[in-house]
This record gives sequence, C-alpha cells and structure tokens, in this order.
Amino acid sequence: FVDADTALVDHSDQVIREVELLEGAAVFDVDVTGQAFRVIAGAVTVEVLGTTFETALNGNVTTVSVEEGTVQVTYLYETWKLSRGHRLRISAGGDVALQDIPLENVAGWRKGSINIDSLSFEEVSDMLDRRLPGSVYVPNGSLRRTIMSGTIDLNDPETALKTLAVSSDARLVPVSPWSWVILRN
Repeated sequence: FVDADTALVDHSDQVIREVELLEGAAVFDVDVTGQAFRVIAGAVTVEVLGTTFETALNGNVTTVSVEEGTVQVTYLYETWKLSRGHRLRISAGGDVALQDIPLENVAGWRKGSINIDSLSFEEVSDMLDRRLPGSVYVPNGSLRRTIMSGTIDLNDPETALKTLAVSSDARLVPVSPWSWVILRN
C-alpha cells in the first residue's frame, strides 16, 4: 500500500529486494522467501525477511512502525530490532524515540484517518500537504515543533488543516486557491 503523493524507487536485483522511499509513506507486506528485503528512507535502513510494516518519511522525520513480525532498523551506527506494535521515530537531527503503539495506528491512512499522538505539527501538516492539490507552508519554527495529539480525518484534508491550525492557536492564510501558509496568532 502506498500513501498519497509517495515516491519510491525499486533497486531490486537477483541478490536483494531493495526499495528507496524518497518521500511519503508505504506499507510493505513481505513474504518469507529467504531473500532479504530492504527499505532505504534517507539515512535509515529497514531490513526484514518476512513481516508487515510501514516506513514513512515526513519532512525531517523517518518512522518505522511494525504491524506483524520483526524488522531491523539501522541509522548511522545504531541498530534496533522492532516487533509488533513498536514505532521508531528518527529525526534528521538524530533524535530517536522508540514507542509502543496500538496496532490500529500502524498506517492509519489506509482507513482514512491518522492518530497524531506525539507527532509534530510539521509532520501532520506534511501528511495533509500530500493530500492537497497545492502546498502548505509553516514558517514558524516553534509552531513546526509543537507536539500534537488527536485524530485527523484524511478524507477532508482542507478541513483537517484548518482544525490543526485552530487547535494550535494559528490561522490558515490562503495564498492561492490551492496553497496555504499557517501563521501563529
């Protein structure tokens, strides 16, 4: 499964199956075939022999969430083994957080909504930006870093974007019929 506005490159050959995630999110359901499967997302590498997991590259954060089985995640010189119900979040600045999450929160976008507990405003606005015809710009750094909680309905991304802004004491300013700037009040 591939989320909205996601870009992938397949680098597979006869030795290894390898996919590079350039942006967005995808769920990989890997059969145990004896052949390794690898997902590259920026500086993060996920390796597996058989499992179901999501890898997402949103703005400056890469997340790996496991729905079934086990994966190995490598970032720079560190390695983590994740199993069912684990999520690893790695920021471009090197901040790492391992979380236990409910299984229904793994790739919630498949069902039309996402649980945004412990996600930054920037991550959530990036997810909504992928579903809108134009672009969303958040110039305020402290607003981008604000941690959000709740559930977002992805079936109406413009309304979700307005709700996100209001809940953060910000306002949505249209720049064109399809592009917005979110400014802190």
